[in-house]
Amino acid sequence: AIQGGESFPKDLSACGHWERAAAYIIGHLDGATNQGTRDGRLVWGLAKSVCGEWGTCSPTLAENSLANEKILSLLYTGRGALTTGRQESCPAVRNAASELRSAILAPLIQGTISAIVKTQRSSSNAQREIEHAQANALSSVIIPLMRNRNDASRVQSNLDFEGAPLSDGLTDVVDSITRNLGAMGV
Repeated sequence: AIQGGESFPKDLSACGHWERAAAYIIGHLDGATNQGTRDGRLVWGLAKSVCGEWGTCSPTLAENSLANEKILSLLYTGRGALTTGRQESCPAVRNAASELRSAILAPLIQGTISAIVKTQRSSSNAQREIEHAQANALSSVIIPLMRNRNDASRVQSNLDFEGAPLSDGLTDVVDSITRNLGAMGV
């Protein structure tokens, strides 16, 4: 979308790319009911599901997270800048895309840490396996963004399916993630 926004005369496909990105962030809103659901899937749904644990639920938008409010605002900002058809709006698109990266990462990191903690605290093997799988999947997004390769390796080895989960202990694994938050831009 950014490259299309820099093409003048205006590249109309840039708006389509931006809207596809929005769909990937929010996920589908179809549901079993006639009008669908407001829950969303993917990052949108994840942000809603972990906001209560992290104190990041929206005080203004019921049943939503602050991250989703930020994401929605940035999606509208980027789309609005792209639809102006003016080259001077390119920095606004770039800024919105950059801020989206941080806004998306926050719930992914929160979800990863929450799943790690739940893996440790699960009393049943079946529930532990579910939480471990979720921690593994979510960590696969943040591990490549971790600047300290030793920390990244520790998180990966403690959440892969080769050995017992969290063999280095809950605190060491979570600390490995939190030490890298600044480098990840959150």
